Amino acid sequence: MFYKTIEKEKLKLSFTSYLRRKPELEEKQLEIQMALTKIVGKEDVVTDESQLLSYKYS
Repeated sequence: MFYKTIEKEKLKLSFTSYLRRKPELEEKQLEIQMALTKIVGKEDVVTDESQLLSYKYS
């Protein structure tokens, strides 16, 4: 479990994740991110955690 706070301009967002970061997957994540960037372009690949949170829930 980890706790993180993201601050951007006047917005402060804090959250707790019960999923542990796995260093062995970070290289694969970067590889996927680079492949997606080649396909759709950098402006259409979201990597900022505060932006990703909005896609986490429907």
